[in-house]
Amino acid sequence: MGEWGGESRYRPRERVKGPLFRVVLDHLEEFALQLAWPRDSKPRPQLRVIDRFRKCIECGIHRFGVARYRCPKCGDDTAMPAAYSPGRASA
Repeated sequence: MGEWGGESRYRPRERVKGPLFRVVLDHLEEFALQLAWPRDSKPRPQLRVIDRFRKCIECGIHRFGVARYRCPKCGDDTAMPAAYSPGRASA
C-alpha cells in the first residue's frame, strides 16, 4: 500500500497533453527558421536551443528510447521512457 492508502505505482505525467508542449511542438520549426534567417539585427538565442527543444519533445516517449528496470525484490520488470536531461546535453 502506498502512503495515501492506494497502490504506489509509477504514473508518468501526460505532458504531451499540456499547453506548453503543444506550443513548442506546433511552432518549433517556425522558431528555427526565424533563428536561422533573422529579419533584423536584434540579439537571438543560439541555434543549439532548437536541438534542445527537439530533445525535450522526444523525452519520455517510448518510441524514442526506453530503459528497462527490474525490481530487485519482486523481479517484475518494466520499460521506462528515456528521459532527457538538459544538464547532460551533448549539443
